[in-house]
Amino acid sequence: FNLIQGVGAKTVQIVRQATTTQDQIKLLQPYK
Repeated sequence: FNLIQGVGAKTVQIVRQATTTQDQIKLLQPYK
């Protein structure tokens, strides 16, 4: 159960990082 929670937390962090990166790209390239 703890292992599952750990994997889930890592997945959430990865998703958040990816979303942040996409937002930054949109800000850098707003017309594309």
